Amino acid sequence: MNQALESLRSGKTIILVDDSTADPHAFLLQAASAVSAADIAFHVNLARSVIMAPLTESRLEELGLRSMLPGAAFDALSGIEFAVSVDARHYTTTGISSSDRAQTLRMLAMSTDAKRDLVMPGHIFPLRAKDQGVLVRVGIAEAAVDALRLAGQVPVGALSHLLNERGEFITANQVQDIAQQHQLQILFVSEIVSICMSQSQLIEKVSEAEIPTATAGLFRAIVFKAKVDGSDANNLAEHVALVKGEIAEQAEPILVRVQAEHLLGDLLGTDALNSRKNLHGALTAINQAGKGVFVYIRHPRKGFLATQIKNLSAPATGMPAKQPLRQYGIGAQILRSLGVKKIALLTNSSTPVIGLDLFGLELVKRVPFELAPRGIDFSFQVGERTNA
Repeated sequence: MNQALESLRSGKTIILVDDSTADPHAFLLQAASAVSAADIAFHVNLARSVIMAPLTESRLEELGLRSMLPGAAFDALSGIEFAVSVDARHYTTTGISSSDRAQTLRMLAMSTDAKRDLVMPGHIFPLRAKDQGVLVRVGIAEAAVDALRLAGQVPVGALSHLLNERGEFITANQVQDIAQQHQLQILFVSEIVSICMSQSQLIEKVSEAEIPTATAGLFRAIVFKAKVDGSDANNLAEHVALVKGEIAEQAEPILVRVQAEHLLGDLLGTDALNSRKNLHGALTAINQAGKGVFVYIRHPRKGFLATQIKNLSAPATGMPAKQPLRQYGIGAQILRSLGVKKIALLTNSSTPVIGLDLFGLELVKRVPFELAPRGIDFSFQVGERTNA
């Protein structure tokens, strides 16, 4: 076993480095179930930051812990999404002492009755991790939870951002110095992704056929089913790849567009959204090139449409800030299963795409494309049937 994972298995603290970005950040990580008051003091004195508790979204739901600011408490750069802070209800005083925070972390790992064992708000900050971990979203919460799973620990952690004496993020050289000085093992997010990729795949191909598209001719449609997709095991997502030309193991980069489902924009063509025009514009670009892949990622979760409606009804606050993409693991696995290695990404955005190399994909270049024009007739002309 990896030495860092062995340290986690033994209840020790390690350094977890998020190397999925051009500017890696480092964290202290320990199993919450094994943490002591002395461990908390070590985290506070060395890391100089708040103590967070990464745990899965299903565990958060089990404990009844809601997001701190639903829809707004997600830091896309670090992959951090906070839930409401907590304290342990019993065997604590103010909640801020080392022993109190250690007790809270242990309760997050072991409690079977949150109303009995926890109070809100508090001094420990839970982080939401996708149930499927780094294979779905390459975030620090997912990496921490997966590392604990791989080490055989309860997948709830004690996590602290490593800062220097000036309160700045430490450098790569400082990580090595701290590890040597305190005899801490180092684990990289890329290592966790590699191990998880070797142990499991979240998708399987279920069907394939040639289909005509409204604007770009024939494509080979391949449907992939997510083996596990979170909150509802009976409602697993089915994603589709539209493929044109021979793709497998090509030496040159392949035109690729990965787009998430937006029902209102894709089906109804809502004016406030460009999703439908993006979809048909990308298919047209692939058709003109004679080769490429369009991957359409669907959302099976209950309440997702209601969230989209709520977002549209919110007062306009200007254009949303561009954010790095981390939640693309399913799309990356689909591309790898098709034999794609080098990507020419169809996009009109400069949004950073983080860590594709962790999935064995190389982003060679970005290719802008024209959106489908307003008013285009999207109805099929081949074998069209209508019911009055």
